[in-house]
This record gives sequence, C-alpha cells and structure tokens, in this order.
Amino acid sequence: MIDFQIFRDRSGAAIVSLSGELKASNCDYFFRCVDDLIEEGYREIIIDCDDLGFVSSHCWGRLVAARRRVMKKGGFVYLVYLKSMISDTLSVLRLDRLFGVYSTMSEALKKVKRRLEAHPIEPVDSAGKLVTTQMIAQ
Repeated sequence: MIDFQIFRDRSGAAIVSLSGELKASNCDYFFRCVDDLIEEGYREIIIDCDDLGFVSSHCWGRLVAARRRVMKKGGFVYLVYLKSMISDTLSVLRLDRLFGVYSTMSEALKKVKRRLEAHPIEPVDSAGKLVTTQMIAQ
C-alpha cells in the first residue's frame, strides 16, 4: 500500500510525502496526482521518501517519465530522505544522476530557492500562453 500527502511550499515547490511501498499495483493514482501538479505549473517537485520502504522497477520508470515531463517545463525532481536500500537501488540503476538527491528537506528547499531565483516562474494560462498583468493608474 502507498500513502501520500501533497504540500505546496511558499517557494513554489510541491512536496510529496510518501509512505509505504510504491509498486506497479498501487502507483497509478500517485502518478496521476504528480501529473496534475505538473499541469498546475509546479516545476519543482520534492519527493519525501522518509517513510518509503520500497520502489518497484516499474515505478522507477514512471518516476523517470515524470521527471522528463517536469524537465520539459524547466523544472526538476528532488528526492529527500532516501533509505539505504532505496538509495542503493537508485545508484545501481544509475538514476542518482537524474534526480537531485538530498539528505534533508532544508537542503532540497535551498536548491529549489536558488533554481527559482535563477529562473523565475512566468505565469502561463492553460494553453501555455504567457499571462501578463496590466496595471491601470487611477
């Protein structure tokens, strides 16, 4: 079983806190929610793995696909609090090169802040067009 909560940080990042085991049999809803975050415009997604005990190879593939979608929008996916078994698997699969891996949430949030300062988020509408705000003097 997989349980997760989604938090939206003031920095503009979405923080997804996972607990349980992420398997092919239970990951569809989770990845639909991640896709929704991407569609909502969240470019920086932090996945808190502190209570995550297992990730199947199928789900690693889905996570790489989600990363690809985020990267197309100029964002990044961060993994935080990896248990040694999950970290070892990530290294063996050489996926540690694809994700930002951090031992604490504050480290990941600092990285998000630096990335967003360097590349500010420009508001876009659902069609992907830049939204501009017009100021009217009174």
